[in-house]
Amino acid sequence: MTDTSLISALRTELSLPDDSADDRLNDVLTQAWGIASDYCGQDLTALAPIPQTVTRTVLDIAAAIYHQAGRDRSVTQEECEGVGSTSFGLASWSDLLANLDPWRGFHVA
Repeated sequence: MTDTSLISALRTELSLPDDSADDRLNDVLTQAWGIASDYCGQDLTALAPIPQTVTRTVLDIAAAIYHQAGRDRSVTQEECEGVGSTSFGLASWSDLLANLDPWRGFHVA
């Protein structure tokens, strides 16, 4: 489910100009849909209509994947002995999966 409207929305999320030729966007969206579908145990692209919260989470995951692919962990994370660690930047995409819990195929009782 990587239509042009989602690519346009992702382009806006990432503050990329409309004329930028970044061919990674389609791959990143495909990967985000796959991750979300695997987590929920069902093909989320088959939902009709797809809930806006699912689309929002998939876009957030795609943005996180896009940003993480272009970052060097040594730049985004700094550790100081005795103080702990600090990191800045976007959340890891795995931190966003809990937003999909209402659509999980198997609920833990």
